[in-house]
Amino acid sequence: MQSNIRCITQACDLNGLTYRYIDTNKNCMAVEELLIFQLNRTPFNVESMAGFCKDKEHHYDLLKDKINMPKTLGFLDYDSQEIFKQYLHFDSQDKVIEQIEQNFDYPLVIKQNKGALGINVFRCHTQAQIRQALGQIYDKQSINYDYVALAQQYIKPKIEFRVIFFDGKPVLSYERVFAKTEFGARYWETEEGKALPVTDQDLVQRSAREFAPAVTLPGLRYVALDIILNEQDELYLLELNSGPQVNHFIQSNGEAPVVEMYSNILKAYFAS
Repeated sequence: MQSNIRCITQACDLNGLTYRYIDTNKNCMAVEELLIFQLNRTPFNVESMAGFCKDKEHHYDLLKDKINMPKTLGFLDYDSQEIFKQYLHFDSQDKVIEQIEQNFDYPLVIKQNKGALGINVFRCHTQAQIRQALGQIYDKQSINYDYVALAQQYIKPKIEFRVIFFDGKPVLSYERVFAKTEFGARYWETEEGKALPVTDQDLVQRSAREFAPAVTLPGLRYVALDIILNEQDELYLLELNSGPQVNHFIQSNGEAPVVEMYSNILKAYFAS
């Protein structure tokens, strides 16, 4: 049973809600025959918003003029099929790199557009590192192939954290701790890497205010925001996630806070 589903099960028990498992592995469940939960996906968002959150370039384009986000540019694979060439603006690696170096200072971030779990996210200090990053993202033999690579302004973090929202209100927040390294795309694999609850709730409420245009988008009731507080105490939204996983948080904190989160969500849903 996947962690999200196990925690939802316990939240249902706390609230006296009926549920049944749909599959033999107990990773898909129906609550009160009204809500279907599948792995880390919930029934609270419309399909288009789930796709929108997965596409980092799209949510940057929509929100960049409304909230603080690192500058980001997307580049289509220069070896795309003919049918996609109408969307191609730079038809070689050299031309892509030229555009990146014209628009960004080093260090910068190169990452795949639709990735998750920090896969294919690179901090680059040199042109050679950009070439290597693009090569990995555009590797059609890889299970992690993406036809869009993003170049992004690097924001040096003072704190990097995630806040999960339901109906525009924060329901869980945690800091991504990656000691002895300045770049923690896969922070749980770094030395002393862990996910710890955010103790500064003023920071959480500030995030809710500054990023209200993101957490109040129509059709997006449940969403996690990945946020950086930089050394100048400015907040930057990195990306949105409509199906946040809780495994790494549970590794550091146990299931109780996540069960409480889902319990509060279910109470709010059935009270509305």
